Amino acid sequence: MWFPCYHEGHGFGVHGDKLSCHACGRNARASGQDTDAKGMAPAATIYSYGWESDLYEMSSIAANAPGQSTKIYVSNHSYGLLEPEGYFGAYMTDVDDLDGLVYGNEYYLPFVAAGNDQDLSVTGYDTIAYYGVAKNVMTVGAVEDAVSGEAREIANAAMTDFSSWGPVDDGRIKPDIVANGYELKSTSSASDTGYLQWGWSGTSMATPNASGSAALLVELYKELFSGGAMRASTLKGLIIHTADDLGNPGPDYKFGWGLMNTKAAADLIHDVALGNVLRMQEGTLSEANPSDTYSIYSTGAEALKVTLCWTDPAANENYDTLPDLVHDLDLRVKGANGTTYPYKLNRDIPENNASQGENNVDNVEQVYIEFPDAGSYAVTVDFDGLLPGESQNYSLLISGIPSDSDTDSIPDFWEMQYFGSTTGALASQDSDGDGADNLTEYISGFDPTDPASVFAITTQEAGPNGGAPFVITWDAVEGRIYNVKRSHDLLYDPFAENETLSGDLPYPADSFTDLVERVTSPVFYQVEVRLAD
Repeated sequence: MWFPCYHEGHGFGVHGDKLSCHACGRNARASGQDTDAKGMAPAATIYSYGWESDLYEMSSIAANAPGQSTKIYVSNHSYGLLEPEGYFGAYMTDVDDLDGLVYGNEYYLPFVAAGNDQDLSVTGYDTIAYYGVAKNVMTVGAVEDAVSGEAREIANAAMTDFSSWGPVDDGRIKPDIVANGYELKSTSSASDTGYLQWGWSGTSMATPNASGSAALLVELYKELFSGGAMRASTLKGLIIHTADDLGNPGPDYKFGWGLMNTKAAADLIHDVALGNVLRMQEGTLSEANPSDTYSIYSTGAEALKVTLCWTDPAANENYDTLPDLVHDLDLRVKGANGTTYPYKLNRDIPENNASQGENNVDNVEQVYIEFPDAGSYAVTVDFDGLLPGESQNYSLLISGIPSDSDTDSIPDFWEMQYFGSTTGALASQDSDGDGADNLTEYISGFDPTDPASVFAITTQEAGPNGGAPFVITWDAVEGRIYNVKRSHDLLYDPFAENETLSGDLPYPADSFTDLVERVTSPVFYQVEVRLAD
């Protein structure tokens, strides 16, 4: 994680070193002295910089691909400039530079404090400035703590009297989310072991709360997906998608999309890892591929929510109300009873509830159907006008869809992928005639419509004189665990009543070597495969 530092005394007295401790705890100056100030990601490594050359420093260390151990995927920016009120909400030069930087490093997501200027406006609205205006960052407002007595009560997360509100000048939704930033215990710069109890308030404290939590999500995804990483638009969309709604129904200019819920975000990642991959999609639109449609199914038992997020190219400097959006992607969800459009807000009446319709200003769009009818829905992502950048990556998050709507032990995403419907594959049917039924093809990770695609031992090689070492190989598939067994008699049921050789061999293991010289002949080997937990 990356933390630029600002001078002592800004925004309710929060210093950069305090922020890094607040987000990450014991690996920073706190040194684990007080477990009550452990922070959100206590095992994270922190890179701390001055704020004066922040864009240059960000560009040198921002991640632009998965697996970059010397780069960063999340940064925290709890600082801003003292701007005249006329600059609130303006898309200034530094703002478009930051958007361009993030667009060029699509795995890097900065978290930016919304500011503490609510009281500088007659209404409190339109008080976000500087980096908080940027399209591609996560702008964080501050609320009071939702946790009381170790229980999370959303009603406790009241708006503070300082946190800046949107809209920005073109009407975009800001802040993006809110987090606890009120009277927090954190470190003090008075000494290396100093703390201040209930002393720190400000969006500068809420922001590391969110960025430290996001670091945990980045690490969780890395662990579950073999070193992989989410695009910044996926991480941002995930956090927005799983936030707890506060204030007006849907998004608003005070709370944004709501209170960050790290557990809900982690649960969605786990669900995807377990096979419900329709819940998190990353796609690309272009002139050659102007539209993507995803078929989903709702049981009608819970609300249906779909969130679209993309990292948009930088716009030109803009002090007007013209949209800063460059690539205008669109989201809509069509069911048997019609089409539902995403939320949109009215910058001219900022206190009003969100409506639904075409949204041409935000690079986050969300469709919410509180009481969906049971049945199939088509989720479409396309774009208006042209794509000046020739193509646009996007991220899609979905909730309210079952992982196995027909309860046949085969997940819906797999049936949709190969058969075009959630009921297209009978588990016991051998659709391609290769000797393996559809359930077996799913568990082993092979194509049920291709008779040449079937799990099998691919090579076997014996040592000198046909003995040990004996090596067998197979085509390994991600998300699977393999186990090699041996028998002297094919009549045994189960096969390996004699001996289990390997123990669990998780992906990417694709071979096993038997080093034991077998006296009894013949010897039969079997490779079993199961889904990872």
